[in-house]
Amino acid sequence: MGSNLLLQGDSGTGKTASLKKVLSTKNGYHIFVSGSTTETAEKTIRALINTTSKGTERLLSEIISFLHTNPKIIIIDEVNRIKNMKYLFDLLNTIYRETGMPIIVASNRKRILSDIELDARKTLLFERLEFKSYNAHELKAILDQRISKIRESLNVKIPSASISFICAKATSDGSARKAIGIASRCLINNDFSEENINRINNKMEEEEWTEFYNDLTQTDKKFLKVCLELYASGKEICHTNLMPHLNISPQRISQLITKFVKDYGVFRSYYLNKGGVNFGGRRRVVDFSTQEVFSKLDGVAEWA
Repeated sequence: MGSNLLLQGDSGTGKTASLKKVLSTKNGYHIFVSGSTTETAEKTIRALINTTSKGTERLLSEIISFLHTNPKIIIIDEVNRIKNMKYLFDLLNTIYRETGMPIIVASNRKRILSDIELDARKTLLFERLEFKSYNAHELKAILDQRISKIRESLNVKIPSASISFICAKATSDGSARKAIGIASRCLINNDFSEENINRINNKMEEEEWTEFYNDLTQTDKKFLKVCLELYASGKEICHTNLMPHLNISPQRISQLITKFVKDYGVFRSYYLNKGGVNFGGRRRVVDFSTQEVFSKLDGVAEWA
């Protein structure tokens, strides 16, 4: 028996690395599944055991029976990549109720638990462990450790100033994965110039925004596209202007706004008070967090 655990934090903050480090000492006591590979709730649950069973009820029965005789911790990495995530947590809720096996999930999204049903949230009762973004000094320590072995084995010269510049670029995300990625591409090209580092950084940012957009649900994408169109035309992004373009309830629009503000960080919201109803009243208005964020998302959405 053990507590269920949610590891949350931005990409590259060490969630997967920490999991693998701990699990390397407990081999055989866990089942590890990555949401980036399974992508759907059904495939994720099916990946827990080696089975060809068809039908959700039969599949759950087999998993529960297996865990009763082979107790294991269930670990799902990158759970935010799973499209029908609410359904996944409903299935996990059933498994946990029947077996009591601890469940660990890792997510790049904050407030991910707000998207699951109240019953599942109360039963699973995840403890949260926040992985904070790295600062430039921490990134440099990580990169220096990785590169020291490369210098010895390949006998290559890697300027210290270039490493510091790479870390400065990666600080905006606080991601060790990004810093290591830039350094790796510089090594492959044997080019540690500032121009090459900037080029690689820009390319990686484009890839990250594209991945972010592709991971959105169809409802999220439609909502985002309407927001982009309103912003580009100089109109306020608010319920009044969103409603004619979205076939969803005002409550659902509020949920989407909150998700894009608090979970994704691409919007900021504030309230405008223009007096009485005849003057516009008090309403919640959304804006993109920066002009750069708007430009990146506008480019990705147009290309998609």
